[in-house]
Parts: sequence; structure tokens; C-alpha cells
Amino acid sequence: MSNQESDITITPLVFCVTPITIMRGDCLLGQATGFFFINGEQLFLVTNRHVVVDEAEQFCPDTLKIRVHADKTDLQKNVDLPLALHMGSKPVWKEFDKSIDVVAIPLNRELIE
Repeated sequence: MSNQESDITITPLVFCVTPITIMRGDCLLGQATGFFFINGEQLFLVTNRHVVVDEAEQFCPDTLKIRVHADKTDLQKNVDLPLALHMGSKPVWKEFDKSIDVVAIPLNRELIE
């Protein structure tokens, strides 16, 4: 095993998938899914780029809502957390290349865990 592989920490959070509600103001635009990814200490929500923006379709949501468990002992208790997609005029997500349909949205780990 290489040093890079031994530095990977597997936690239950890595295996979590979340439903996503796509919003613009109070208007529901659609549904999607995403998963949580940890890089170092930073937690990300990973989803498709077309969930957060599609210039060709003029699709520009302003908020995603993710559903997370609110009680570690009762998995039926959930809460929807809103995620703003922009800080001012700048998108909050990270992307490698606009032609790749994947983005990573940095999250406050304390809100999720």
C-alpha cells in the first residue's frame, strides 16, 4: 500500500448519499442526488454540474436543500439544510472543467456530523 492510500480515512459519512431539492427562490426546480466526500478536513457535497447550473438551458438555481439525519439514534428524524449556491456573484462550488458534469460544494462539517 502506498503512503497516499494509507492516508485515506474511511468513515460512515463517506458512504452517505443525500437527496437534493433544487430551488430558485421559493420555486421548486427539480430533484437530484449527491454524496458526501471528505478531502483532508474539508467535507464536500458532490453532485452533477447540471444540478447547479446549465448555461445552455438557462438553468440557474440559487439554493440546494440537502436532507440529513437529525438524530444518530433515530434515522427517521431528518432535516433539510439549505445551501446557497453563490457568495455574492461567485459560485460556491468547485469544478475541474466545465465539460465534466461534476461539482464539489464545500460544506460546514459541523452542520452535517
